[in-house]
Amino acid sequence: AHSKITPMRKFQPTLEHALYALALAFAVGLRFLHLGALPLSDYEADWALQALQITQGLKPAIGPNPAYIHLTAVLFYILGATNFLARFWPALAGSALVLFAWPLRGRLGRIPALILGFGLAVDPGLVAMSHLAGGPMLAVVFLVLAALMVLDGHRAAAGLFAGLALLSGPSIWLGLA
Repeated sequence: AHSKITPMRKFQPTLEHALYALALAFAVGLRFLHLGALPLSDYEADWALQALQITQGLKPAIGPNPAYIHLTAVLFYILGATNFLARFWPALAGSALVLFAWPLRGRLGRIPALILGFGLAVDPGLVAMSHLAGGPMLAVVFLVLAALMVLDGHRAAAGLFAGLALLSGPSIWLGLA
């Protein structure tokens, strides 16, 4: 019995791919440029200090944002504690938010989804949230991922991302509102 092996399609980048890459570049640039330049606020320092204490072998009373604290503790352990690394995960999550417009192309249309991607890249509120260590950005991103998974019928993945949103702190309620 012979089975036909279908050759892999070669990826052909299109203008749409290039425009999404440009939107992602804008998002990364706006979120990571001078990310560690300003000192941490009291709010941010509290979250970062909990992560730092974990790397020192202490057992701090962990606040209601264990996802951020443990992800940041891993970075602090490997690379050392800096303001940049304290804000890294929210900035990365905020940058990734741009890519969530891609799966909506079928529902919204290509041009509106692309406009949404650029809007998510440059929105001042989202950029500001991405600069906040321990802030709501992780919860927002995981909540959006859960919603996208529900729309695509992937209930198990939706549950996973909803759980991660819950582990990202009480700011999930802001996202739900």
